[in-house]
Amino acid sequence: MFQIDTAMGVAGAVSALAASGALYGSVQIARRRKAPKGRKRPEPLRPDVALLPDGPIEIVPAQMVALKPLPLDETVVVPFVPMSEPAGVVEEPRATVKVRRVAPAGGKPKAPRPIAPVALAEATTSGLTEEQRAELLSLVGALQWDRALACVQGHAGRGLGLAELAAVVEGPALDRLRALPEREVRAGLGGYRLLAMLDPANADYAARVLRFQGALEDRRKDLLAQLTRDEDRFEPGTVWYNHPYNPRFDDVRLPIWLYIGCKEDGQPWFRLRTNWLGESRIAVQGIEVIYDGMTETLTEGAYKIDADALGWEWRDEQATFYQVEVLRSMAGARDVTLRYKGDPYFCEVELAEDEKQAVADMLELYDLMRAAAVAQVPQAEAA
Repeated sequence: MFQIDTAMGVAGAVSALAASGALYGSVQIARRRKAPKGRKRPEPLRPDVALLPDGPIEIVPAQMVALKPLPLDETVVVPFVPMSEPAGVVEEPRATVKVRRVAPAGGKPKAPRPIAPVALAEATTSGLTEEQRAELLSLVGALQWDRALACVQGHAGRGLGLAELAAVVEGPALDRLRALPEREVRAGLGGYRLLAMLDPANADYAARVLRFQGALEDRRKDLLAQLTRDEDRFEPGTVWYNHPYNPRFDDVRLPIWLYIGCKEDGQPWFRLRTNWLGESRIAVQGIEVIYDGMTETLTEGAYKIDADALGWEWRDEQATFYQVEVLRSMAGARDVTLRYKGDPYFCEVELAEDEKQAVADMLELYDLMRAAAVAQVPQAEAA
């Protein structure tokens, strides 16, 4: 700050103010020089209307005429002219793909090579193929009489003669049937039924079929007489068959409990009940059958638990085809062990001989009842 003395007067004050103004101006000039050069301020955006001239637009008479709508009498109407029918045959569109023919290296085109006809493997009146012959012989050797009978019927339906089929099957089938023991009644019935179909005029084959059928019917009646028979009170017409070895009431629990249901029309169904009875619960999740060095699954899934009985768990279900085959293998095995898959540990139980015999009897009765039900269907239709 400048101190103004009284002696200086007005002239001194004016000179001091001028000096301070000059100093401020020099500072601003120095700041502008230090500022970066080449930096421009962004121009403000202007609307498109700014491109038009600022002055008023003058409309000349020619423009006024062009903007007026045309009168209706001056509009030109173009009449509609239908297209004429195409004369002659319309050519098909040509292919747009160009095929390039390449000449062989020798310069001359080669003649087309003849293709031999493919021989069909289906059976015809000329005879069986080697594969079909081998299939029939393998079925006969494995004693699968039902499948062999269906295969023969299929070939006969396609026109193959029974005499030619008998020439392939009859000899091996007789060899297998003569080697069977007398107790194999069902296997003997299936084999002679196949032979009777191949040679309907053979009286010996027909007589053996009737004899085996009578033996199976007698066996079915004997088994039914040994079983307990209970009529369902809630489903009239339903009968339940239980083996005498099975418990009469639920207070005695066996590991495997089989029973058969049957309607009035003779169609049976197989029920499988498995139990666990121990000192405590193990939360059974399924049973595995161990026999002859093999392990197969009999049941799978959680078991029901009785609240009153501390260590009783059970499962009751309709037996599937796989379960029936496991039971069949188990009944013919020497030593059988049931492994209960619990949570968190397993428990194994040996199956007694009486229990295996009960399983075998129920399986045999189930097969006989199914065969009898199938035999009753053609008789009912004929009546």
